[in-house]
Amino acid sequence: MTTINNKFTLFESDIDDFQKDGYIVLRDFLSDDFIEHVKEISNKSVEIPSTNYGSNFNRFKYDVGNNDPIILELIKDKFFRKTLTLLTKQKLFFLQGLAFELKKNKDKGFPWHVGTQSFGCQNKNDFGYTMWVPFCNINPNKQKGGMKYISKEKLSGEFLYQYINLLPDSLKSMKNNGKEIDYEYFHHVKNDIINSKEISKVLDYHAQEDYFSPRDVI
Repeated sequence: MTTINNKFTLFESDIDDFQKDGYIVLRDFLSDDFIEHVKEISNKSVEIPSTNYGSNFNRFKYDVGNNDPIILELIKDKFFRKTLTLLTKQKLFFLQGLAFELKKNKDKGFPWHVGTQSFGCQNKNDFGYTMWVPFCNINPNKQKGGMKYISKEKLSGEFLYQYINLLPDSLKSMKNNGKEIDYEYFHHVKNDIINSKEISKVLDYHAQEDYFSPRDVI
């Protein structure tokens, strides 16, 4: 199976933009065959959330395709490896797959967030990135379901890691003084700092939102 589009070209401007912004859209990077394969294993794996975490999605699942031979074939592909190491200027290893599904006209997806939970297995200053792969065409002028993002040059998410590191001691103190600390309250103080009505309006104004086809990745 062909996993990647070997005609794809990474330009110096792409590398510069990724280093500046913290994200980049790679057009027609993957093959149709690979997309169909990953879509199939994702559809078989995703589940209805059984806890509050993931309730923004209709179905989702961590560790999708971690040992799948086709995905491992992609990771071993020399062109794939060269493209990503040139882009990120880092030595890389694959950690895990994640698949999620939004139900049309029902699920809103994740609000504004920084990946403190998905990247909770590493130190704050360690490098890490997510490669997001859509399984359908997305036109932000006609539908939602894509991604909005803000350049780290405008606003870095590092402050949220610093803020979250302050929470345990303050919440423990509040609990010792009789305050009931449940998941709903923790979720509120952890996430609503960037999802208040005032701040989210500012983020929406400065956000970039692109169209996607299934062969693209961000």
